[in-house]
Amino acid sequence: MTKGIVTKGIVAKRIVTTGRALLLLAAGAVLLGSSPAARAMGNHPDWCEDQGSKVAAERTICATKSLWMLDDNLNVAYEDALSRAGGRRGQVQSAQREWIRVTRNGCGGDVACLTAVYNRRIRVLEGSR
Repeated sequence: MTKGIVTKGIVAKRIVTTGRALLLLAAGAVLLGSSPAARAMGNHPDWCEDQGSKVAAERTICATKSLWMLDDNLNVAYEDALSRAGGRRGQVQSAQREWIRVTRNGCGGDVACLTAVYNRRIRVLEGSR
């Protein structure tokens, strides 16, 4: 009789432990879903969901996994640059809009060009530290 109770206790303990592990995994997945790591694992940028028309560069970014992480890294570098800009915040925003309009969009659907301009822009934004 004692053996049956211990066995049931072990089974119940395993179920509780398994349930906690699944809960932790689910919580981790929710948190990870909005992180740069999530994009690296296969989630395209959120703005790709917008139904508006996109220029060739945007369509290419949305369709190319290697550019998803670069887009996210650029956004992180941009936000960081804005937080450090102080009175130059407007200049940083204006330069970013110009970079998107002229440089990024100038690449069209060329993945190599987009990769190069993203890497260069990230370095520029990070260099303003």
